[in-house]
Amino acid sequence: MNPESICEIVGFDFGHGETAAALVSLDGIPHPEMLEVNSRRNWVTAIARHPSRGVLVGAEAIGMPGVTELDLAFKGIPSDDPHYRKQIREYMRACHEKFLDAHHIRGEAETGYIVGCPSGWNERERADYEALLKESGIESLKVVSESRAAFMHAKESGKFTSEELFKSILVIDVGSSTTDYTAVSGLTQIPVDFGHNCLGAGLIDDAIFSHVTEHHQESAALKAAFEKNNTHVARCRFCCRTTKEKFFSNEEMYRENGMPAKGYEDVGLDLDFPVKISPELMDRILKSPLEKLGNKSWPDAFRQSLKDTRKLLKEQDTTPEFILMTGGASRMRFLQGIVEEVFPDATLRNDSEPQFMVARGLARVGRWDNLVTRFMGEVDRLSESGRIREILEANVTRLIDLLVDPINEGLFRHAIRPALEEWQKYQLKKLSQLETRIPELAEEWLLSENGVLTIADVCARWLEGIRDQLERETIPLTRKYHLPGGGLKIDVSFVYIPRDPGRYNFLTLVVGILVSVLLGSIAGGTGVALIHTGPIGVIAGIVVGLVGTMLGMDYVRERLKEVNVPIGRGILLSDSRIEKIYREKHEVFEDRLREWMEGGEESQSTFNNFVDEVHDRVHDALIEAARKVLIDIR
Repeated sequence: MNPESICEIVGFDFGHGETAAALVSLDGIPHPEMLEVNSRRNWVTAIARHPSRGVLVGAEAIGMPGVTELDLAFKGIPSDDPHYRKQIREYMRACHEKFLDAHHIRGEAETGYIVGCPSGWNERERADYEALLKESGIESLKVVSESRAAFMHAKESGKFTSEELFKSILVIDVGSSTTDYTAVSGLTQIPVDFGHNCLGAGLIDDAIFSHVTEHHQESAALKAAFEKNNTHVARCRFCCRTTKEKFFSNEEMYRENGMPAKGYEDVGLDLDFPVKISPELMDRILKSPLEKLGNKSWPDAFRQSLKDTRKLLKEQDTTPEFILMTGGASRMRFLQGIVEEVFPDATLRNDSEPQFMVARGLARVGRWDNLVTRFMGEVDRLSESGRIREILEANVTRLIDLLVDPINEGLFRHAIRPALEEWQKYQLKKLSQLETRIPELAEEWLLSENGVLTIADVCARWLEGIRDQLERETIPLTRKYHLPGGGLKIDVSFVYIPRDPGRYNFLTLVVGILVSVLLGSIAGGTGVALIHTGPIGVIAGIVVGLVGTMLGMDYVRERLKEVNVPIGRGILLSDSRIEKIYREKHEVFEDRLREWMEGGEESQSTFNNFVDEVHDRVHDALIEAARKVLIDIR
């Protein structure tokens, strides 16, 4: 489904027994409107072929004389059966053309379809079903769980309060062919779908059909008529179903007056198919074992399915606090009693129009998915537009200001001072060892928890200072998608420095600058200050000057680093002098750092890598902020 061209979504509840469809606009009011086929908002899932009128669906398929083929309740788990695949393709296409002919939808690339499937179908079955439906010629189509769609409609239509939505909710969708469950525990969690692929109310219709056929006065003739013309079978099964619905829609009345719910179908050849469902007959049918349910009665199988669901949820530490029942079959009152028996502590909720709940929910799911895709795409484009990077680069000076002190202080306390103390105590003999030891301790500190948190805190404070600028860039998006508040609220603590400073060498070079500045200060700029003290230092200075004139100061500096100062190290480099040098050279380090930042191609490349790293983290933070508000997209 291409979200850029879609303007409207059809939620298509392709049921085993009946079908319903709802339409919602992406740009208008997010309230799904029911579509009609043959002037009905829900129509029987039936398909027929007529010699002159072609493919017929719904009541027209059942009522039109002269049809050559009639099928009802043909939806099922995808298979390779050619007849099944033909029925699915042609039914989907015929309904789509009905909507087009009535000018209900735009069609072409502007209308997207979301079609429901039982929760018990696995991913492969859903993918096969989606591919089959697309063979009807409708490319903008996606398959999602029916019970999840019912939950979406309940959420959006105010069936639950905002506080209740964050509690554990179990959706039970009782259809003609299956019973499906969706458990949701908190809106931020992904629902867990499961279902019973055989437990559908259509089995009760089959039991009624068998009873009427077997107890018919002319049972043999009736069966012969069914063998001769299968359209009679379809119509008589449909009669059983509508009579069952009539009984359960007003069960109390039929039980009080003892009268049966009646239905009738003319089979022809002076044969009729009278359906009379008394309370006694319905009780007997409901108690009868059914082969497809492992010889359990329908209520017993439903009860066991609920118990299995309860066990599965308990294993996932979920106990439903609310139960939402949907699907046309959910009107059967005995189902509600079994639900209350298995889940006595849960509050039961029903929809006033359960037969439309899935279709409306599918439309809402499609609208939400499409808007979310667009929204996340725009967040990505904002990040890739360069505006975020421009803001980061424009505030680099502030970052440097914040970095200098904590890095300087941390390295002095955890690298410079400890190394010098080792030199004072003769644990290090030469200046060259001191020069090597400082970077070792510096890297050790930077990779420690203390060092990482120090740098992370600096970056978080830096980003906190520019967060308003970043969030202002997202205000147009939040307004466009009617999200509450201003821009996206970016969690700057989400942006941190990786534990490996070498990833972009920025911190490594900062350490190098600090070490060179402080060593130069300790060594007086020539590498000899530690021995250039007192009377000995005077003579040493003359010698150094002469040698330096002859061989060059670089040679002298490197050679003197290998000199072992045997005595007086504590006097030559006292604690007070260490502190003094550090304080005096603080600004030198800052200047050198700034100089490096504004320096040549190598330093700019390194710094660009650093900005890229932070930019990626800001992008991740933007995506995280976007995900937190997705539930509010309307």
